[in-house]
Amino acid sequence: MASRASGEALLEGVPDVDIDDSGRFKYVLIKVTAKDGASKRIVRGYSFAEYHADVFDEVQPGLSGLGLTAECEGGGRIEHSESTKTILVYGYSVVSSAWLRMYNNSYIYYNA
Repeated sequence: MASRASGEALLEGVPDVDIDDSGRFKYVLIKVTAKDGASKRIVRGYSFAEYHADVFDEVQPGLSGLGLTAECEGGGRIEHSESTKTILVYGYSVVSSAWLRMYNNSYIYYNA
């Protein structure tokens, strides 16, 4: 039972969402799993990324360094404006609905 708590505690230290402040860029939905099986999904999106894999490749080593495994479940595109508090999530991926649930928790002061 103690290992379950430590995996969950480790996952709590990983932010649910980390995206650039503004611009149009690619994002990925990543399933992060601790050694004890505890898991959660996170979203990462950065404007430097030409491809979705570039985002995953940026994030995966840091998660691995924490003893977590990462699996890319999909992605899409985001248009984000911190100044107007708007986010547009689009693309062909079925993960968009998962991202929107996370968005509602992480950007509660934004316009949908």
